[in-house]
Amino acid sequence: MTHSNSVVFLSAAKKRIDEIVMQRGGSEHPAEIVKIASDLSQHIHDTIAFFQLCNVDNAVAAVKSYEENVQANPNAHAQTQLEHSISQLQVEAEKAVGFLDYADLLLKCTRALLFSDPRSQNKILISHRDQLNRLIKDKAALQDAIDKQRQHLEILDNEIALHEAKLKEMEMYLSSKLNELQRNKCTRGLNLTQEGSLQVISQRLENCNMLLEALNASPLTLIENSDNKIVYRYTSENNESHDITISECQRRNLKCTIEPEAPEAQEYISRHLKDCKTRIDIAAIVQEGFSI
Repeated sequence: MTHSNSVVFLSAAKKRIDEIVMQRGGSEHPAEIVKIASDLSQHIHDTIAFFQLCNVDNAVAAVKSYEENVQANPNAHAQTQLEHSISQLQVEAEKAVGFLDYADLLLKCTRALLFSDPRSQNKILISHRDQLNRLIKDKAALQDAIDKQRQHLEILDNEIALHEAKLKEMEMYLSSKLNELQRNKCTRGLNLTQEGSLQVISQRLENCNMLLEALNASPLTLIENSDNKIVYRYTSENNESHDITISECQRRNLKCTIEPEAPEAQEYISRHLKDCKTRIDIAAIVQEGFSI
């Protein structure tokens, strides 16, 4: 948009604003609209004066004077700063023209509303109110969706934390079993000349394989973990579940309760609980009771 075109455009916009101020200044419409229009008219007037100073003749003379001054007093730093300032001024001028274009469109719509008959005004206001109500409903729906997604993410975070804790527990259990096997290998080595030693080795290997398979299947889930009680849930391959409660009784002894009942597993677990020193040992005994 050239300077002359800008002056024509701004002059037309100022004329329309002045008409609104003159015709509606004493009407029942809010005085704030008239005040804003008056202020905007004054700003446009100042902008027109600025553009009128920037006509072609003045611009040519200014450029010529600038070039002569630069040649007479060369200063690279000042020239760079001046070029940067001119570039910024051009950007700000483009933004100002864009803002005034938008202001002109807004004033056209405002003028159409102010000068229309009451019936048309009511239709416009009703339409705007309906749009506002739709936006409010859309905002509420989006907020509900965000809340549901947040809740879903919290559930996923909790599940991830539980699985990580279970994985860590299984890793510690496996490490303890491997260390135990290593100790047995070093300090409790079997004499192959003893009668029945091969059968013992075979049985131990079978038990170890069963324990490793049970560990990989991860049938044991921690349900509750408090200071005086631990509750596990064991799920077999046929999807049968047993809740195992390990609690303290008199003299700090451990007591095992299984629901629904599993006599063999309970007998095995109860018999070995006295040897458990940590909760990892308890988890290992519980899993062995159902796996062996």
